[in-house]
Amino acid sequence: MGSIPKHITERLKRIVEQTSGKTEDFVQELIPAYVIKGNGPMYCLLTDNRTFVKVERGITVYVVEENYSSDGKTLIYSINGDILLIEDEQIELIGFD
Repeated sequence: MGSIPKHITERLKRIVEQTSGKTEDFVQELIPAYVIKGNGPMYCLLTDNRTFVKVERGITVYVVEENYSSDGKTLIYSINGDILLIEDEQIELIGFD
């Protein structure tokens, strides 16, 4: 497995800072929140491309990078701390929560 590109690491840091609640030091543009569409559980692929994790639909996620994988899946960060791959059609923009 190769190293993580710097722009992805920086975006993940921004998301974690934003979701930590310490916004007084946060001077960068906010990253909009998304929600996984639907109700009930679903299984999403972890970034290792071999492991699936159970995720509840309806949770808040943040887009790290669109079209991340070779099959066009979006790299997301969930409020549970998981970094997942998901089809773009499965998430919906909710803006700033």
